[in-house]
Amino acid sequence: MENMIRNYELAFILKKEDVTPVFQLLKQQGLTITNEGTLQKIDLAYPIQKLKTGYFGYLQFEGKPDLIGQLRAKLIKCPEVLRFLIIKKLGLIQEMKTSQSAPGKSRLEFERKILTNEAIEDEIRKMSE
Repeated sequence: MENMIRNYELAFILKKEDVTPVFQLLKQQGLTITNEGTLQKIDLAYPIQKLKTGYFGYLQFEGKPDLIGQLRAKLIKCPEVLRFLIIKKLGLIQEMKTSQSAPGKSRLEFERKILTNEAIEDEIRKMSE
């Protein structure tokens, strides 16, 4: 399981219009950003830390599952982040494996697997237990 690379999505609300702290946290954890949305100023439904507005952003990233707990802990402690949500994207899982491309040289390759509906339901059951 430690060689599995999974896809995730992170949605967040920041105090200021600066995503640098979030990017730094992802980079420190060794996670790779694959897609990012534009930051938008929004009115909050209720005050958070006495603020009525915030900056909503989202991004997609990939990484090993054992790093996500550490990322959550750091996002909770990050003073610039008001709220966040990490979602594990199901359907496409990449497994890293080393192959020999030439004698003495190795490279990383990714094997892609499409999950069936039954496999997705099994994953959901596992997460809810």
